[in-house]
Amino acid sequence: MESIIYSKISDKIIFEQAAKKVYDSFPGEEFSILTSSCDESESIYNIIELTDYEGLKSFLTGKTLKRVILLGFERTEILPITWIVEFLSHGADAISGLYDGAIGRYSPFKGYEANTILVFPGSMLPLSMGSHQRSFLLLAALNYSGYYTDVIITGGNSNALSRARRLLSAIAPNVYIFKNNKRKLPDALWLRREIERKYRKLRIKDNKVPELFADRYSNKATESLKITLARLHDENEYKNIIVSYAWMTKCLDYIPDEKLKETTLICDTHDVQFVRNLSANKHEKRFMSLQTYDKWLEKKVLARYDYIGAISKSDSKELRKHKELAKKVINVTSAFNYALKKPRKIGHKPCLHYGFIGGGMDANVKALAYILDEWWPVMNSYSPNSKFYIAGSICRNPLIASKVFFDESIVKMGFVDSISDFYDKIDISLNPVLVQGGLNFKSVEAVLAGKLLITNQLGSQCLGETNIATIADTQKEFLDVVQKIEIMPGREFNQLLESRQKRALEEFGEATAYNELKKVLVS
Repeated sequence: MESIIYSKISDKIIFEQAAKKVYDSFPGEEFSILTSSCDESESIYNIIELTDYEGLKSFLTGKTLKRVILLGFERTEILPITWIVEFLSHGADAISGLYDGAIGRYSPFKGYEANTILVFPGSMLPLSMGSHQRSFLLLAALNYSGYYTDVIITGGNSNALSRARRLLSAIAPNVYIFKNNKRKLPDALWLRREIERKYRKLRIKDNKVPELFADRYSNKATESLKITLARLHDENEYKNIIVSYAWMTKCLDYIPDEKLKETTLICDTHDVQFVRNLSANKHEKRFMSLQTYDKWLEKKVLARYDYIGAISKSDSKELRKHKELAKKVINVTSAFNYALKKPRKIGHKPCLHYGFIGGGMDANVKALAYILDEWWPVMNSYSPNSKFYIAGSICRNPLIASKVFFDESIVKMGFVDSISDFYDKIDISLNPVLVQGGLNFKSVEAVLAGKLLITNQLGSQCLGETNIATIADTQKEFLDVVQKIEIMPGREFNQLLESRQKRALEEFGEATAYNELKKVLVS
């Protein structure tokens, strides 16, 4: 693990004094010092020149951070969110600064009065999970643009929760926590799950039962959350409450109706469950999946809100089909500026390398299994020297492990500290979508990281009318795409990547991603 000091002090003597205080505060700890301001000649410290964000990413490649110390910053001075994401992605346990001669937590929004609170059913860290990443970037975007927003989080591990609370103070005025003691399911829902568990074990030798919207709605919002949120709303008189996921809506139960009427309620859906179920259950052996009831319940819950944030145009389109929801829908995508990287030239490469990154969730497993069964065999036969890199916790999935066993063309990277460590290995991102679920973060991320994205028709549909992906729905179409790419002139290939990056930024960049949400927040 490595600790770094980032300094923008230009005076050599003042810098040396500040650096000494840091070393004295952490005896025996070694620091790398990054700066673009200090005259490094004859310095007693090893100073690394840093000129821009690309330089930071390059320096951090392959490193795991312990702490970051800022020198020459005011207490309320804000770091670019891309830098914060980079520090956290590399595992930083603390971000601090030297303020008035003492080391203190980096919390530039402390003291600001928030009009909004964001409710999230987890710790929001690490950022390797799409749901964490979405809410983290949303929270940061609101506070960075002056829509001051507190957050309430939870977690099963006390150390991880303490770390999250400490680090989220870098992007929010106040970070509150609630206990994650889930209630038991009502008897009817419990009995349904038990019957389906036995049914699935008998039919497909798998007793893992997918959760219904009704299951989550009944027990995800804990008593601790309800009590804490009601107290905070009473004390702070929030004008807006943003609830992550419709199934967390019971968190509002203990806030008096007269106060809720004076509060703008916004649901950040992440995924619309009844849309997701259309593809998620398509090939599943389900027993009493209650899709009709589940859809009715989800629509009823969503109708309680003043506004419903749709993560993608496809979700927005589906929600607007329902009269009781149509006028409440707003488009709230995510900003992916942190992933932006200039495409590298690949004209000189004898073969191209491919990749997939993701967690162990069922949708990812289905997508990767499809690649390994349908796409990679024809690719490996056509270009035996090409490699397929797999990153993320999905590498530990038993089904995936069995499919890649002894295949030398496939490299399992496991969990990576930073997405740059993965994208630097590949030329083309493979990301077909078999379970429709809002917005596929890894697809957008890959395009902005300067990689060609190959997906299927459903994957393209989830991205909206952006035309940032190459589509292949069959083995033949996939092989045709690969062959066309290989004979494409290098300059033309790079122009294609750059034009797709530009379109992706227009749709999923900081300049536009949260505009509709900001317009409805009561200040």
